[in-house]
Parts: sequence; C-alpha cells; structure tokens
Amino acid sequence: MDYAACWFKKSADFIQNTRNEVAFVATSSICQGEAVGFLWKNLFDAGIRINFARRSFKWSSDDKNPAQVFCVIVGFSNFDRAEKIIFDDDQKMQAKNINGYLIDAPNICIETRLEPISNVPRMIKGSQPTDDGNLIVDENFPAPKKYLRPLIGAEEFLKNKNRWCLWLVDADQAVLNLPAIKSRIDAVKNFRLSSKKKSTRDSAKTSWLFQEIRQPAENYIAVPRVSTKIRKYLPIGFVNSNTIATDALLIIPGGNLFVFGVLSSRVHMLWLKTICGRLGDGFRYSVNIVYNNFPFPIYDSKIESTARKILDVREKYSDSLSTLYKQMPQDLESAHAENDRAVLKSYGFERLTESEVVSNLLENYLQLLEGDC
Repeated sequence: MDYAACWFKKSADFIQNTRNEVAFVATSSICQGEAVGFLWKNLFDAGIRINFARRSFKWSSDDKNPAQVFCVIVGFSNFDRAEKIIFDDDQKMQAKNINGYLIDAPNICIETRLEPISNVPRMIKGSQPTDDGNLIVDENFPAPKKYLRPLIGAEEFLKNKNRWCLWLVDADQAVLNLPAIKSRIDAVKNFRLSSKKKSTRDSAKTSWLFQEIRQPAENYIAVPRVSTKIRKYLPIGFVNSNTIATDALLIIPGGNLFVFGVLSSRVHMLWLKTICGRLGDGFRYSVNIVYNNFPFPIYDSKIESTARKILDVREKYSDSLSTLYKQMPQDLESAHAENDRAVLKSYGFERLTESEVVSNLLENYLQLLEGDC
C-alpha cells in the first residue's frame, strides 16, 4: 500500500475532537484496490469523513522526461460538511457522501476475499514458468509434438500472437534426455538455483516443469490482468485447454456463457473501474478484490444468448481483440449493447445512471456479505 497512507492516518489522529480539516495530494492508489479496505475502513470507523475530492488526474511537470504519475486530492475531517463536492475532469458534482473510492455512495470498503462471494466458478492465475525463457520455444523446436503446446499471456491473447512452450508434465526420462530438451532443462535449473528465493531454488529439482502449474484440464475464460481505460468493455474470451496460459492472464476454468456475458458487460466494467487497482491509467484486474467480491446477478438464460451473439460477431473479423475493442465495429458494439440490456435487466437496474448502478452493486455486495456471515 502507498506510503502516503501513513500521512492520512497520522493526520486523522491529529484532528480528532477538533473542527480542523486536512487535504492531501496523493497518488491515486490511495483510493484504489486493497488500499481502500486497509486505510479508509479504519479512518471511517474512527469518524473521518471525506468532504471533497478530485478524482484521478495525471500529474503535470516541467521535467523533460516526467514520470507518469496519477494523483487524487482528498479533503477530510471528523465531521460532515453540509456540502460535499467531487471534481472529475471538468465536472463538479454535489454528493451526499464520498466514500474511499471517491464516488457518491455509502462508506463500503471492499476487502480481499479468497473465494467468490457469488455462486460462480473460481478465477485463478495462469501457470508461472520462472524459466528465464528457456521453456519458451518456437513451433519447429526439435521435440516430440505432444510436448509442444501453444502458450498465451496477455500479449498473445489480445494481439493474436503465436508462442509455444515445452510442456513436459507427462514426459518420461527418455524424452527429458533428448539433447535439445536437456539443454533447456539444464538452463532452467541453473537459473532457478541462482535465485535469492528459496522456493525458486527448491523448484530447480523439477526444472523441466513450470514452477507453478495451474493449467486446467477443461476449457477456460481468459481475462487479461491489465486493460487500458480506452476500452469500453473487458476483452475476454474462451480458450481451449490445450493452450497453456501464463500468469500474465487470469483464467476461469469451466467458465460458461453466463459468466462470460456478465463479465463482458458495462455493469461489470463499472465495478472494475470503481474498485480495482491501477497501472498508470489502466485497470489492474484482481481476483481477490474485483472478481471474488463481484455480486453476480441470478442466472438468466437471456444473458447466455446475448453472450453467444458477441462471440458470433467476433468470428466475422480477423482482427485481434486489442484492435476490435479499441475501435469497435458497429455490429460488435450493438451486440454488447444488447448484452448490457440483458445484464441490467437481470439486476433490475434498467433505468439507473452509471453512478446509481455502482451504488446498487455495492448494496448487493453488502447483502451477499451479510448472508455469507
């Protein structure tokens, strides 16, 4: 968590039982992701209230090579101002309450959760090679074809790039001793033994395998861990179990059309934008914060139909997902809009503004949380 949190906490302690107010310019991470659960929950419980805020903006500098830093401004006290204001770009909005995500909603702080709060398949990280690139090969590498598998991380998934890997989970000693393969295995072993981490050094004993193997035996939904803010929707998709996913992807083994449709909706994108951590001005998708806390609606077969339509429209194009979701073709935009309407209807959110949708999602989350206790 950002070190600025210490200044927020110290200032909050200093102004207790006073009419003083404090305002800080801080990095945006102070109001994103896990930081909200750690910091703002503690401050709200102590009586602190946010009275005005400037949402995330890029810090400008006269430096020749300025760092890309995104900041927020947060003003708070231990009493409520009669007028609370949120600034967002050129907008100035009155608010009833400003929470830790700097939105007009109750002071709900999403905390790390190890299992989904809704009845949906688990999301996990892909497999981690820790191989210094030695298990990554091209399609013509001299090895038995059954041990060469397609490999995707976020880059390959989004941009239709081809990569291959040695996948030696079921290989016998004769295969491991093949000269081309053995030289790669030895290089992995030496690389892992040079690590400062004990777990990595220990994994040198199985240097023919990825260090962390989480590859499912069933097809899965792939979700990039980082997505740019210019995309209106998350570019996700179904992947065959024969394709090895690296830890640059999040995957949902056994994910179905209903899950795909909900995650492909504007509703889910609003949830992501509200509570996720950020990488620059991009969205960092988190299993334990974003997915596991997301309140899915009750199953609706209509969402399966609209999800299938999105996939059918995509099939018409040879463009990568990165291209399709940067400048969406009209028919893909229309398919997503139809899916949005189905998802909104399943929640009962049909006539709500975006801010009201987020507020209602937080309320749904609270109801699920209470039922889980």
